[in-house]
Amino acid sequence: MVNIESTSNAIWWIKNPNAAKAGGTAGRKESLGSTFCQDIAELLRNISLQGYSKLLAAEFTLAERLIWLLVHTATLISMVAVLMLTWEHFVAQYFVINLKDPLYPVQNVPFPAVSICSNNRISLRAATAYALELQRNDPSPRELKYYLDNLTNLHRLYSFGDKETPNDEYTNFQAFLDIFGTWDNETFFNTRRIMYMRRCYFHTEANMPQMGSIYTFPNCITRCRIRSIIALCKCLPFQMPLELVESFDGLVYCTLAHVACLSNYQFKWNNVLTQRLRIPGLERESEEALFCPQCLPSCNDVQYSVSLNELPIDTYLANLSPDEVDTSLGTDLSVLRVFFGKPNANYYMRLLNNEWFEIFSTVGNILSIFMGFSLVAIFETLFFICKHIYLGCHRILERSRATSRGKKLDATKLKIYP
Repeated sequence: MVNIESTSNAIWWIKNPNAAKAGGTAGRKESLGSTFCQDIAELLRNISLQGYSKLLAAEFTLAERLIWLLVHTATLISMVAVLMLTWEHFVAQYFVINLKDPLYPVQNVPFPAVSICSNNRISLRAATAYALELQRNDPSPRELKYYLDNLTNLHRLYSFGDKETPNDEYTNFQAFLDIFGTWDNETFFNTRRIMYMRRCYFHTEANMPQMGSIYTFPNCITRCRIRSIIALCKCLPFQMPLELVESFDGLVYCTLAHVACLSNYQFKWNNVLTQRLRIPGLERESEEALFCPQCLPSCNDVQYSVSLNELPIDTYLANLSPDEVDTSLGTDLSVLRVFFGKPNANYYMRLLNNEWFEIFSTVGNILSIFMGFSLVAIFETLFFICKHIYLGCHRILERSRATSRGKKLDATKLKIYP
């Protein structure tokens, strides 16, 4: 028998060739890093990016290479900063309005709702009738002029002038109205209250059931103003639309007792902001204004420009036949004609200012300016990365296979190679 442990160390005597091969693999482990460094140097010399070959140019001194390294570092930092600003601008998603059709047929435009309002905020006839009713209900009747003068103060609920009436006068007359000028009125019905990236609402996206699920920007502002009035003055002005009120629990109409409160906050309700803007010199106005961030513009909206023409009614009467002329009408007759002034309208479209292809071209331009970046450079970099990933995985597999083969060999077997 041959003792394997005491055999010769001759070059042809290999006790376990697979173990030697496995040990040799450990020696080549260091060559993997050197190969990577060589490939990095080769990539920098030949990559299509601008100026990177200067880092390893043989004709440059160490100081010149350091200067080029500082230049590339500053360029990289500047490029990252510009890309971050560009991304923030893209995420903001600003809108741009373009003219889609300058000759849009006017028959496709919804005809506006028209209301005829009297110039008299308080009807003299209705005020006189109401004053007579109050005079009859008063246990100590006074002159009719007293009631009329106090009823004229009701205009202060929606029109605020410079002249101030003592608050005691409002309170006393309102106390009289609460007792002798009340009716059994019906109570009210209730109503309830996304798209911030788009920065606009379509008509069906806001929850306004009493409005037929129709959202409009003016209605949203009115609802926000109503909410503020109710919160600050605990009342609802009678001219406000009831379908925009969210809750009527304990809510009353504004009376003369609320005039002082309504006057104090009139500036707030006349100035509405949907976003906070810090404008130098207008900080106080911005803080005192009504803030309604939930109100976004309508994605689809129709705006009407109004022009008026007024002619004497005699022109209209002159075109009538003698049988049609009613002399008893006198000056109480008015003719109102509402129509579109032009057969065509301008059709505008609101679009996102930044589409995906725009940000793609913008980022590409920035990379090209700072680094001379292109799709070829991307391919070169990906090829380099994939190559070393493949080589690393291949060497790991080879090492594991060699180890597994070495374990399968019988250590007692002797192999002699010439």
